[in-house]
Amino acid sequence: MGLMSDQEYGDDACGGEQDALNSLADMAEEWLDLDVITEIAKQAPDFGTIPGPLFSDEPAKKKVRIGYVHDAALWFYYPENLEALEHAGAELVRLSILSDEPWPEVDGLYLGGGFPEVFAGKIAENRNVLAGIRSLAENGLPIYAECGGFMILCDSLEFEGAEHKMAGVFPVGTTFCPRPQGLGYTEAVAEQDSVFYPRGATVYGHEFHYSICLDGDGKSLDLSMKMVRGKGIANGRDGLLYKNTLAGYNHIHALAVPGWAERFVEAAALGGKN
Repeated sequence: MGLMSDQEYGDDACGGEQDALNSLADMAEEWLDLDVITEIAKQAPDFGTIPGPLFSDEPAKKKVRIGYVHDAALWFYYPENLEALEHAGAELVRLSILSDEPWPEVDGLYLGGGFPEVFAGKIAENRNVLAGIRSLAENGLPIYAECGGFMILCDSLEFEGAEHKMAGVFPVGTTFCPRPQGLGYTEAVAEQDSVFYPRGATVYGHEFHYSICLDGDGKSLDLSMKMVRGKGIANGRDGLLYKNTLAGYNHIHALAVPGWAERFVEAAALGGKN
């Protein structure tokens, strides 16, 4: 992910993405012996059999529309997660929380990671989109939110001394810290049933976040996941749960959490009647 996402590069940021890549190329050419590196690489053995596709069975017939926010604020998704949702029968709809364009109707919502604090003011001004997200949660449609997505679902986001109103699905706020607050691989156990995980399910993933939840004790929160490894939201727990919305600091990879995509699509097909 890095300290600045590639989504923030543009004509007015760091001279543009291509200029940044050109600078790296110039440094490599000046300081590395590229001819020797190339010769060493040519001596490497063959990779052997090329792995087959990740999903060997035929994709399911499209039966639901799941929106996923992919813009400069939220953009961190494992491609395999999106592929798994499509394979399970989801038509994916790319959305933005920065644009004031109305969202199309969706049956579920996936909010990935990113750096929403950088755009907190602009997100807070987009009240129609934030109200729409809250309406989806209130209506019981499945929403899965990871890290930056979790921050969007809170009441507020504090960054550089300013507090910005978010969607308000969960009655807590987050604040950005100068140092990482959670970093590394995670293991969690679901202690409650949800549309995404049955009680007792083990969920493997990773966390990388600079923010913390302002409700430090976590006693009043419905935290559905116990962290065996990792920090989570508070007191070694993660996974805030409200109706069919599950949010936390944990990022998952679909291949490490079998059934996640299928359950997401099944919940979306039920249209909040779970």
